[in-house]
Amino acid sequence: MCLFRWPIFLLFPLISHAFCPDINGEFVCNSQGLEFQEKMQTRVENGIYIYKFHLPSGEVTTLYADGVKRPYQVEFEEVSYKGTVENNCIDGKLITLFFGKSGNESMEVKTTTAKIGDKLKMDFLIFLDSKLIEKVKENCHLI
Repeated sequence: MCLFRWPIFLLFPLISHAFCPDINGEFVCNSQGLEFQEKMQTRVENGIYIYKFHLPSGEVTTLYADGVKRPYQVEFEEVSYKGTVENNCIDGKLITLFFGKSGNESMEVKTTTAKIGDKLKMDFLIFLDSKLIEKVKENCHLI
């Protein structure tokens, strides 16, 4: 019986990461009537999926899909929210959870990113003080 256990330990990292989307390339995205380009890259280091999003503003966002909370800052309607971001892969989707504060106001952003063929679908739920204030859908296709 022990002879059959070691292949499971070797295969588990491959199985668990098979559920993270591989997002690479330049995409044209549409969101709320706006069209823009984003460059996205995925790499794996030490078994962790690392995503780099090159935003139209020139800003680069790096996300680690390892379930660890990291310091993060979000700008929303000219207000800066400081807090943490946590990323996981579930059912082939990248799930990002941000929670931050600015003074007495709290913000939470839940993002789901799914890759379907050469297309990306990103759904954002934005909460202020625990109230859902905005739903944003972003659809992208590979250039």
